[in-house]
Amino acid sequence: MSAMQNLLTPRRLADAIGVSESSLRRWVDDGKIQMARTAGGHRRIALADAVRFIRSARMQVVRPELLGLTQTPVGREGAHALPDALYRALHNGEDAVARGLVISAFLSGESMAELFDGPMRTALARIGDLWRHDPRGILIEHRAVDICIGIINQLRTLVTTAETSGPVALGGSPAGDPYMVPSLMACAVLAEAGFRAINFGPDTPVELLAGAAEEHNASVVWLAIGVEPAAGLKDRLGDLAARLVRRPASLVLGGRGAREVIPPERPNVQHVQSMRDLSLFGRGVAAACR
Repeated sequence: MSAMQNLLTPRRLADAIGVSESSLRRWVDDGKIQMARTAGGHRRIALADAVRFIRSARMQVVRPELLGLTQTPVGREGAHALPDALYRALHNGEDAVARGLVISAFLSGESMAELFDGPMRTALARIGDLWRHDPRGILIEHRAVDICIGIINQLRTLVTTAETSGPVALGGSPAGDPYMVPSLMACAVLAEAGFRAINFGPDTPVELLAGAAEEHNASVVWLAIGVEPAAGLKDRLGDLAARLVRRPASLVLGGRGAREVIPPERPNVQHVQSMRDLSLFGRGVAAACR
């Protein structure tokens, strides 16, 4: 996406959503759309602010290419058809179609947590079982994961970045956990919740996270645990929670391997079972930090 598409002229946004420029300027004057001025005095709208207005006002994007986006409507069945449509696109390696399906749903008002817990999780789970019937399913899964990583990263560009004074969240997956997608999803969900989110990705040594939280003044540290936990991880998480509580900061644990490593008697440890849970928790913390 080009810099020009990240900063939109009023005319460009008006054309993208099929309204007159005068209507759009009225919405700006009413405070419904954030607008800034360049050094030369020209009006510009950040793409993330445009997307926030489109979602809140339930506007239809008639020319998504003007926003640097791709949209792929799922037909009359709407959201109910999205998991199957996304599965087919990922299975066939149709990056643009898959991206367009998810972006369309997001612009229509679906939250990242809803998209990750629902259609994306469902589609990836189905693709993850293909290898049981045909070893080529491994290649299909790797390609699908790569497409999903690109989609999640693009979604991150469509949410307003928290101000420099906003709360910080950071995290990853513990050492020995190679999965990239769960932690990337967690990062995106917390960014949408209002955090400046920092993702360290897979294979992150737990012992380094307390120092990172101190360095970045983090209010939340997350760990996405997608494999059977390594020996001693529960004790290391207990030590991490003890160091974080002095800040104070919360330690959020999620993923299928999280339940068995929850440290006992650590009041700052939060176990989440879905991206929706993480979103709700994150929004509560972000609101308390304002």
